[in-house]
Amino acid sequence: MPTVTREKIRLELRRATGRHNSDSTPEVEFRTYSGTLSWDVSRNTLDLISPETGEIIVRLSKDATGLPANTVLLKDVPHPALIRGVIPEAAGSLASLRTLGVIKHNPRVVYEGQRSAVELVEDLGAAAQAASTRTAVVTLFKSSGKYSFKSAWRVPVNAIEPVDMLLSPDFQQVKGGAVLVEAEAGEEYPEAENWGYPQLFTAERAGQA
Repeated sequence: MPTVTREKIRLELRRATGRHNSDSTPEVEFRTYSGTLSWDVSRNTLDLISPETGEIIVRLSKDATGLPANTVLLKDVPHPALIRGVIPEAAGSLASLRTLGVIKHNPRVVYEGQRSAVELVEDLGAAAQAASTRTAVVTLFKSSGKYSFKSAWRVPVNAIEPVDMLLSPDFQQVKGGAVLVEAEAGEEYPEAENWGYPQLFTAERAGQA
């Protein structure tokens, strides 16, 4: 059976900091990972791998048998809320994969060790992203905070708000600087998305783990 891949994928995942909030829940931090999504159809596994070395950056699923066709068992929780205070190492992947159009339908959640069974699109959503004409205007800043330039980036196929632009296949930074998703398209890119409100990605959030 084949391995299906999709290049230039960005995922925003959550991980525990080791600290706790005032209500005793574990404190989490966000980290963005970039690489190639790799789906081993015969083993029902999904991983984010390095395009340079082929090594696994993040294992997104667990080995499982008896699953329906095109289904993997994510190492994730079904909601941002934590189950029994446990934060899986791939927490947040469900939301990212939905935004990227990788998941075919709303997932069927399986409460087994905080895992979620999801059905994948046959090509991991690559064709839908390639066919999409949606763009959004962004302003890139240098690490010093000075303006660098504006650009129009492709919008992830299931994006519904400007924060989803963090997962755009065109995402980049100028020397580690911040990125502003503009509220309105403006005269330069009249065909771009009008979100109605902006989204600023600080250098820390935009950067990769």
